[in-house]
Amino acid sequence: MPDTATTKELTAVEVVDPCTDARWASLAERHGSLFNSPPWLRALRTTYDFDLSALLVTRGPQTVAGLPLARLPNPERFSVLPFSDFCNPIDPSGGGWQLLAGHLDEARLPIELRYLGESEGIVGASLTEVGHALWHGIDVEPDETAAFASLASSARRAIRKARNAGLEVRAGSDRSTVRAFYALHLGTRKRKYRLLPQPLEFFENLLDEFGERLVVLGAWRGDEMVAGVLYIEWGDTLYYKFNASAADVLELRPNDLLMWEGTRLAAARGLTLVDLGRTDADHDSLARYKEKYATRLGRIATLRSPGFGRDPLIGSTLGPLTELFTRDEIPDDITAEAATYMYRHFA
Repeated sequence: MPDTATTKELTAVEVVDPCTDARWASLAERHGSLFNSPPWLRALRTTYDFDLSALLVTRGPQTVAGLPLARLPNPERFSVLPFSDFCNPIDPSGGGWQLLAGHLDEARLPIELRYLGESEGIVGASLTEVGHALWHGIDVEPDETAAFASLASSARRAIRKARNAGLEVRAGSDRSTVRAFYALHLGTRKRKYRLLPQPLEFFENLLDEFGERLVVLGAWRGDEMVAGVLYIEWGDTLYYKFNASAADVLELRPNDLLMWEGTRLAAARGLTLVDLGRTDADHDSLARYKEKYATRLGRIATLRSPGFGRDPLIGSTLGPLTELFTRDEIPDDITAEAATYMYRHFA
């Protein structure tokens, strides 16, 4: 074993391309989440032309820790990472973050990071918690009978109601299924929340990158998808990443059926966790829905260093444009086109 002085001499922080660097790929495959995986990063770069890099901590021939960064303009700042539920530093040994934080402090980079866990665990880099969201997860029970019995009675009733309504669940990992889901997703974002969706290109790029690890579970009524969830597999986890549903079928409880079928998909693939993603702390109804199924509850802290901010002119412009393009009288194809040009500026 080398002594401490020798170990320090062999430790370095390098800047690499996380979309192509083999060492980053190996680290992310073994210890990372979906949101620092090379396929996710490549989809972000291809769709939004983000300037992506990663800090990689090496100790001799070993890669021991890393952190991806997106350089954003107006003003220059760094995000870990845009449009990602969270993106913890990859630090399996627990000793790499201090080196990463020291590098960020020395470079005086204005940075924002979403961290799954207690923010006390990520000190350094002059980061201060400015907000938090909720996180839910489901431990996968391989035995279907035991899994169903463990659900809250309200969840079991909802799943039975959806089945009795004649909704058919179909799985797809192809462009036509992704596009059917996107049409529903656009409508949900536009008419329920008055928000723009991410561009169709992003969903198609995710499909290109993840292949059959991306699965849309759709609840179909005849030839119409009336609800859907886009799941992505990474490591031992199935990520519940996007969902959408038609307002006129909610009473049939299609979302409960799709949540249940997602856990069965995870079990069939030998996975151990379904990640239900980020929920805003004030979104009580969504939190209650997830809590019917969740076996784990956590928090996602948003941390920022001094100087992190965006041009206020961009923020004051995006709001009125979003309001304009999500009006009911605007055709959906125009809303989708607006999203293509505008969405990257929400980062």
